[in-house]
Amino acid sequence: MNRYLLYIVIILVVILGGVYFFRRDKSAVAQDVHYHASFHILDENSTPLDLSGIEYMSISPCGDEEEAHDAEKGEVHLHDSIGDIVHVHGSEMEWGDLFEYLKIDPTGYNAIINENLNANFDGVVINPYDRALFFQKGDTVDSTLFNSVPDRKYIEKVEELSETCSSTSG
Repeated sequence: MNRYLLYIVIILVVILGGVYFFRRDKSAVAQDVHYHASFHILDENSTPLDLSGIEYMSISPCGDEEEAHDAEKGEVHLHDSIGDIVHVHGSEMEWGDLFEYLKIDPTGYNAIINENLNANFDGVVINPYDRALFFQKGDTVDSTLFNSVPDRKYIEKVEELSETCSSTSG
């Protein structure tokens, strides 16, 4: 009888240990992916929206366990009152996810991503150090507007100065 109880306890410990390890391992993958990209979203006057306000910011530091990321999908956010750098946690995060985070409807916008026009940017994956300019459909933009989007040097400077995170990819 005691032998069977011992076997049951061992099996339960192995199962619980496996579940714990599996869940911890999956969330660690999402936490390990962290990089940055820059962007501007233009208003109807071709002026970049000011997204540096607290209403757009995540107040928890990157990697803070209290603000756990979706282990499967990940998340995007802004913080440190920097409204033109997106923090990406998850290798499959898309520019449409940024618009969802900002609560902006993406259907009224076109994009130039890394100097390439992209009318259907919603499903385009955000890569480290990407540069994106979002402008209203029907508007025309010139290269000076795209050149106003922060470049890689700016992103790297922000990473060095950031109070709450730095890049782990790139």
